[in-house]
Amino acid sequence: MAILLVSSDFLASECIASIELPSLVRAAASGGCRILPVIVNPCVFSDLPGLSDFQAANPEGRPLSGLSEHERDETFLRVARAVKDQP
Repeated sequence: MAILLVSSDFLASECIASIELPSLVRAAASGGCRILPVIVNPCVFSDLPGLSDFQAANPEGRPLSGLSEHERDETFLRVARAVKDQP
């Protein structure tokens, strides 16, 4: 499982864009990896083909930075459950 903490800095990284992300997306396509994005701050996540195909842990795709403390806690709980439920 790959938990991606997606931010504008993450998306601006050449290493992420050219090496890490393509490798993870290929692994997910072949069933060898599950990708769970967590959107940290406002960014172009929803505009990126390939990455935006994966359901973010955030409610309605809203960044953690804009959520209430309770909503952030619920998001972290969803991530923890996703990790726990991994085969």
